[in-house]
Amino acid sequence: MNTDRYKKNFQLVVGDVRDFTLLSDIMKKGVDVVFNQMATKETNYEKDPVEDSHINSAGTLNLLLAMKEA
Repeated sequence: MNTDRYKKNFQLVVGDVRDFTLLSDIMKKGVDVVFNQMATKETNYEKDPVEDSHINSAGTLNLLLAMKEA
């Protein structure tokens, strides 16, 4: 698949999925597709499984709510 035609319309956003304002601002700009690639380091889960779980669950919820709000 030739992806050259998509490069001008592609934006990689690196941030914290717990930052609802960031997600909301991005979604309000107009987004057609979201690839959710959020992850934490494996060692983070071993150190603090509660924080790791919070990042994944709250992050997913924030993303879904920001998409719904847009």
